[in-house]
Amino acid sequence: MEVNESIYPSYIDNTNFKYIKVDDKYIASIIIYDYPKSNYFLSIIESIPKDCEYTMCVYIQKQDTYKILKELTYSLSTSKSEINTAKGSQIDIDVIERSKDDATMLRREIQINNQEVFYINFILTFYSNGSQELLKLLKRFQSKLYSKQVFSKIANFRHLDEYILSLPFCKNNHQLLKQNYRNFTTNSLCNMFLFYTKTIFDPNGVIFGRILKGNIMKFAHLADTHLGYRQFGLLEREKDFYEVFDKIIDKIIEEKVDFVIHSGDLFDSARPSPSALLAFQKGLLKLKGAGIPMYAIAGNHDIVNRNGAIPPQVLFKKFGLKLISPINTNYMHDDVFIAGLPFYPASQNKNLKSKLDELSKKAENHEKSILVLHQGIDKYFNLQYELEIGDIPDNFDYYALGHIHNYICDDFGKGKLVYPGSTETWNVSELIDLKKNGKGFIVVDLDGPKMNVKRVAMDIPREFIVKTIDYRNLGAEIDSIKNTIKDFDKQPILNLKINNIDSNIGEIYEFINRELGDLALMIRPTFNVLDREVDVDAISNDENALRPKELLIDELKEYDSEDVNNLAVELYDLLSKNKTEESEDLIRQFFNEKYNIIRDDSGEEITENKAEDSQVRFSGAIQ
Repeated sequence: MEVNESIYPSYIDNTNFKYIKVDDKYIASIIIYDYPKSNYFLSIIESIPKDCEYTMCVYIQKQDTYKILKELTYSLSTSKSEINTAKGSQIDIDVIERSKDDATMLRREIQINNQEVFYINFILTFYSNGSQELLKLLKRFQSKLYSKQVFSKIANFRHLDEYILSLPFCKNNHQLLKQNYRNFTTNSLCNMFLFYTKTIFDPNGVIFGRILKGNIMKFAHLADTHLGYRQFGLLEREKDFYEVFDKIIDKIIEEKVDFVIHSGDLFDSARPSPSALLAFQKGLLKLKGAGIPMYAIAGNHDIVNRNGAIPPQVLFKKFGLKLISPINTNYMHDDVFIAGLPFYPASQNKNLKSKLDELSKKAENHEKSILVLHQGIDKYFNLQYELEIGDIPDNFDYYALGHIHNYICDDFGKGKLVYPGSTETWNVSELIDLKKNGKGFIVVDLDGPKMNVKRVAMDIPREFIVKTIDYRNLGAEIDSIKNTIKDFDKQPILNLKINNIDSNIGEIYEFINRELGDLALMIRPTFNVLDREVDVDAISNDENALRPKELLIDELKEYDSEDVNNLAVELYDLLSKNKTEESEDLIRQFFNEKYNIIRDDSGEEITENKAEDSQVRFSGAIQ
């Protein structure tokens, strides 16, 4: 394949041995041929001049281990005489000594630890608008490499070949590659580049390269996964949250993104269960195996309401999770600036806005920037918000939000402000948005002057069915529901509203349970008797499901709050098992989340209730 057939340049000049010219660009390559075994990759990256345009090309090819072992044995037998007869500089002797040490170590790894062997090539191709500017750039880069004991050479007379090699062709010049390579074992290769082991065993070799200026940069954005949430007290619902999270991770890997952002409420509790921790660890290790890092913040559900407490995400930093916190507010992923803050309650609004101003000033120095927050904004949720839209800096390219469980994608400043929504149905108030937008995550392509935001909808494991039934047609409606759900893979959650009741509610309750109880995981009925509505405790076919007494449900009606209902059910479960300490923590967490907590100078807590009366009234899809 000819160059002009692939990239369509109008002009190629290969007459100068120091560089080539493709259209208006001057191009030259540098080959890395010797370097320390440890941390050399970082040494190369750190040596690259800032704000330059370049391509990194790493080529890896599996070798015949037996053949390599024979070559190593021969090399070791001749290295001593090579050192004795070396007439060059001390550098030449150092290179021979290093090769000897590498050969000894490599042979030991092959013989004792049964390691596989790979050839690895490392080529950097630089681009410039002027020839002299390009040559100065090469010289500066080589000088920095030399100071770190990394040895390189300019590919004089071969710049066109090296340039073609760096392009994403399916075929490569293997003879050219063999001229410059190093041997690596499986372990050292995976540790150096974080490649998935299965990938590097491709018999045809694997080539990794990226143009780091104007490159295609994709990332995934998700939030509010609420791992560990046992909705309605049902273990099946907890497993549903794990299942959809696992499927999302697989889909993210399939999308071949460069990194992942999680905008808070990773867990449903600041004290997640072992099952929740393991579910996340499984997903994180999948991402790590695919070479995809995750950047995350803590949401309100992730934060322990205690001074000096740390979110559970900290446990996973050793697995590669990059936690954005008040101490470490920003990262760089290649040339993308990623900044953010964990959840701040409304009582700390002043502190939150001050920190946002600081991040905004930092973002001014970067071409591409992302702001990660877990906050409610007045424009999208007019109750219990922590920020007004005017409080948010407008100089970021993408605003990765969490906290609101519905999908929102809006233009803001020079970029996009996005709530991906929760990954599973956490609250029945989300059902309208579920029907409209589904549940899922976001894939963002930062390439070019205008980013591309793509919504990836996922199939949730279990259906939520909302149905309004006229009592006068109850039998036919129930039969219709039975025919609809009888072939479902998983038993659905039924939310039924029965109107115009002129009969005994208890009998209707029993009828619904008898007809649908075996087909549904849970039935949540509301009975409209004349001009009043009566909520009846959820009907479930799960023997282990929580079933508070009707008296408790009746007492909670006046609060008109799903949150209060959930609190009562969880307390019922904890107290029935004599878990008084856990119950106290649950109440404390609920109180701190639903009320503004202010501390005076003495450290005493002052409770500020913004409700007009003493009742707790909450609604909406923000959690």
